[in-house]
Amino acid sequence: MDYELLCTKVCAIARLTGNFIRKESMNFDAQKIEFKGLNDLVSYVDKQAEQQLVANLSKVLPNAGFTTEEETINSRGEVFNWIIDPLDGTTNFIHGIPTYSISIALYGGYVADKSEKRGLLLKIFSGVLLCSLVMLLVTGL
Repeated sequence: MDYELLCTKVCAIARLTGNFIRKESMNFDAQKIEFKGLNDLVSYVDKQAEQQLVANLSKVLPNAGFTTEEETINSRGEVFNWIIDPLDGTTNFIHGIPTYSISIALYGGYVADKSEKRGLLLKIFSGVLLCSLVMLLVTGL
C-alpha cells in the first residue's frame, strides 16, 4: 500500500469536511444540540461531518471497517479500520471557541506475518492540517 498517496487522499477528505465545519460554525443553530449523556453534547454538524467522512473514506479503502464517535457506522474490516471523531471539541464548537478538530486514524496493515501496524492520523485544528504516518509495533495483543 502506498501510504503517502493514502495520506494525500485522506488529507483532501479532511479538508473538505473541515470546510463544511467552518462554514457551519458561522451560522450554527444551537437549537439542534442533543445530549448523548451528562456533559456529552452532539450537534447536527458532528453527524453530518461524520457521514461525509465515512462516505468519502469508504471510497479510498472500500473494505475497511469503521469505529465512529457518533455511531454513523460501526463495522470491522479484515485488515484496516478507520477510527473517526468528526468534531473533536464539540463543546468548544457549540460555544464559538475555535479550538476543535477532526480526528481520523487508520489502524491495521500486517507486514509479512508480523504484528506490525501502520496508522495514519489527521488533525484539523483552526484550519491547520497535520498528517502523520505512524508505525507501531504491537506485541502481546
